[in-house]
Amino acid sequence: MNVLRRKGDILYWDLNGDEVSHPIQINRGDDAFTLYAFLSSYSCREEKAVRNGLFNGEGEAGYREFIDKHFIKFVGMDSSDPKKHRMYIDEMPEIKRFIYEECVQGIRNDPELVDSGVLDEAVCMVPTVHDMYFPDESKEVQFKSKHYLNMTSIQDSAYEQCVENRSSEELLEIEINFDTVEKIYNDSVCGVEGFLLGDVPCVNSNKGEWSHKIPFEYKYASIDEAFRPAQMGT
Repeated sequence: MNVLRRKGDILYWDLNGDEVSHPIQINRGDDAFTLYAFLSSYSCREEKAVRNGLFNGEGEAGYREFIDKHFIKFVGMDSSDPKKHRMYIDEMPEIKRFIYEECVQGIRNDPELVDSGVLDEAVCMVPTVHDMYFPDESKEVQFKSKHYLNMTSIQDSAYEQCVENRSSEELLEIEINFDTVEKIYNDSVCGVEGFLLGDVPCVNSNKGEWSHKIPFEYKYASIDEAFRPAQMGT
């Protein structure tokens, strides 16, 4: 079951789903086209392992291992045979990196969703947008979510200890303890709009049931954005 589903006019990510799908731009010489990559669902542990591998000198081995495990198929190729799709990415392994960077890590801040007038002063809301493919409607969509973080439960130093030698000009992720980043998110999140656990909203009273299921890249993007004003002011 794909993670995306629609209730009325609103698009949701069901955390009980077992398949994600995203558009990926392929450029080969003068040829440029879009494919839709389908991946099986993955854990925060696996996402963190890829990021840790980059810092530990493993290079793209983590990307390749991740995609080899989770790749299901493409939509948009002449052939509908998943075995041929896998042969295609094995022949051009750089596509595995593109899939990871554009699909798994393709989360960005969405300033259009900001509405500070409805927020408690102790709560930071981080809006995100993610380019995805919705197979039920056979089209590209923008999945949007809002992550509410209780800033009173976050110690600035806890995140600062995750990041060393980070400047306002470069904003490089150096020496980040991703386990700590995830713990900060899980401890501080008090609700998420856009994600569901089946038909159940993700709210503070039941966060023990859903917080560990939110993909790690969403957690990382949310915590990083929540601390950005402090970073830029240093």
